[in-house]
Amino acid sequence: MSAQPDASPSPSAPPHPHQPAGAAASEAVLPPTMMARLQQAIGLHRGRQFDAARQHYEAVLAAHPRHRDTLHLLGSLLRQTGEPARALALIEQALVVGPADGLALNNYGTVLYKLRRHDEALAAFDRAIAAAPDLVDAHNGRGNVLRASRRLPEAMASFDRALVLRPDYAEVHSNRGNVLRDLRRYDEAVAAYDRAVQLKPDLAEAYNNRAHVHLTLKRHDAAARDYAQALALRPGYDDALGLMLYSRMLVCDWTGLDAEVERLAQAVDRGERASPLLPVLSMFDSPQVHQRAAQVWMQAQHPPNDALGPLPSPAACDRLRIGYLSADFHCHPVGYLIAGLIESHDRTRFEVIGLSAGPRNDDPVQRRLVGAFDRFVDIAQDSDRVAAHRIRALGLDIVIDLGGYTQGSRTGVLAYRVAPLQVAYLGYPGTLGASFIDYVIADRTVIPESERVCYDEKVVWLPWFQPNDDQRAVADTVFERRACGLPDDAFVYCCFNNHFKIGPTTFAGWMRILKAVPHGVLWLRDDGPRLAANLRRSAVAAGVAAERIVFAPVLPSNADHLARHRMADVFLDTLPYNAHTTAADALWAGLPVLTCAGRSYAARVGASVLSAAGLPELITSTQADYEALAVALALDRPRMAALRARWAQARSRAPLFDTSRHTRCLEAALDAMQQRHLAGLPPEHLRVDERASVCPVPPAPAGVGGQCDTFA
Repeated sequence: MSAQPDASPSPSAPPHPHQPAGAAASEAVLPPTMMARLQQAIGLHRGRQFDAARQHYEAVLAAHPRHRDTLHLLGSLLRQTGEPARALALIEQALVVGPADGLALNNYGTVLYKLRRHDEALAAFDRAIAAAPDLVDAHNGRGNVLRASRRLPEAMASFDRALVLRPDYAEVHSNRGNVLRDLRRYDEAVAAYDRAVQLKPDLAEAYNNRAHVHLTLKRHDAAARDYAQALALRPGYDDALGLMLYSRMLVCDWTGLDAEVERLAQAVDRGERASPLLPVLSMFDSPQVHQRAAQVWMQAQHPPNDALGPLPSPAACDRLRIGYLSADFHCHPVGYLIAGLIESHDRTRFEVIGLSAGPRNDDPVQRRLVGAFDRFVDIAQDSDRVAAHRIRALGLDIVIDLGGYTQGSRTGVLAYRVAPLQVAYLGYPGTLGASFIDYVIADRTVIPESERVCYDEKVVWLPWFQPNDDQRAVADTVFERRACGLPDDAFVYCCFNNHFKIGPTTFAGWMRILKAVPHGVLWLRDDGPRLAANLRRSAVAAGVAAERIVFAPVLPSNADHLARHRMADVFLDTLPYNAHTTAADALWAGLPVLTCAGRSYAARVGASVLSAAGLPELITSTQADYEALAVALALDRPRMAALRARWAQARSRAPLFDTSRHTRCLEAALDAMQQRHLAGLPPEHLRVDERASVCPVPPAPAGVGGQCDTFA
């Protein structure tokens, strides 16, 4: 299931350099020639000619290294151009040699905010406001720090105060909209962004922020337009290109997609932060590209953070203390998959703690998980730092992150290093690109040993990677094809994957299948008239009647949704982003799945699931073979009937749905990780066999799986 990453805006509008206020407390007043050069630098700075302005500032400082205002102004420029560490050093020098006025303290707070030193930033903004109570930028900066600390009511109060001082400050309206978005007051957030755009039509962040709300509310066309406008105003705007494409792919609008995907490919190859990770997974079947994009994202969003100091050693405990971190402990694909595993943990050897970063829904899955964990700790409203401090206090041995880069994930918490061992598992199909993630749980299908160099983590290969709950209910509800909009005599191909996974190549293959199977129909998940119109238009363009594309409405009961699968004949997988939970759903409901395996983790999950199900004959490796097998199954009814009957008999015995067995293999891996750690050994690749025996995997021989390349 997809997620919507949140691309944060810049903290506020770029501060305007101010005229030198004199240097009575610092170096002597500049001579006329240097004063003229400083004035020239200020003009260039205001005109955003940063390189030229920097040269003039540095020339002034070379002659007068303790001139307060030049130190401050160059620090301000470096903050704007992405050098916060050096900016901080210069502004600190300015504060030492001269009076700590409001403007200098405001810029100091802004740089500290950029460096994620939120407590210090808040103190700096408070000092700035004490020195200059009407300094609107300081109130704005204070609001941004408070929002980052998840102190939302206080953040709103700061933005409201800023707007009292300057009602026409567009950037503050946009930042206030961000708080409203965090509070899920979406209509008010849009109104705030609208006001920002009215006041300043070229404010790129207002369009970008408004697009986030449109995306949340499934106003995909509006989201794509706003992301495009943000890019037009600020080419290279962080993540906007990927999110624009993602918005369009959610409704299968592929107009001009090839050129935009190539543009994204080039941006990723240059090391630019052009997209969150889910769009990258859905557009490129390359573990190398995924790794490159993850490393860029991680360094920009969640670099390692040592603000809490060294990690205390966990207290001695008879049981291994495991924390599972997720925003999805509710009726969500991850919640469905993980519930049985949590219940199956051996409580004589493991204490299992849920670290919940998601909503308190009190739905059936959440109630079950709350009862399954030994403790259930809600960190949803905590800042990353507060959450990290609370988790450290639990004395965990291992933290398992189930979210990665999906909606609501809290990777920033792990950047503080909250446990001696930190592990990525299940929710995100790729490397996190982070030095503070020690292991990734996989199997040899999703991550072949030859590809391990494309993962920043050490790989733990289980016999199969995906847990499943062997207690999931499939309703007894009897659905009729006619009631579902399906012809009684049709061969029904279905795919209930998220629509951003259905790219034009996959859909074109499906249309060729339907043309070869005249009695075939394609059954997809419904997501509104825009999606239906786009797909039916594409079908007609491919020579397939529009009515052969049928849409299934969302059902309130997951058990009924599983039962509805019985109306289909074959589940068709997508490439390069396969079905994950949806593939297991189909198989659990008795429906065979046909997949095409690619190169990347995301493109090989279908093959992993089918291997663990004992159905390797439904795994193909080329588009041509995938289409040929889909056609052959439809045209050979006895073969299809025999396949379904065999799977009906084998399902209950398949390793894929052996929850206890999977749990024992995972526990063996966790034990092995811990034993290496206690022995003072670094993380290493590990392999777990079907008897839950573990052995380390030696380094790859020279020349095998060498350095990952990018697009070259």
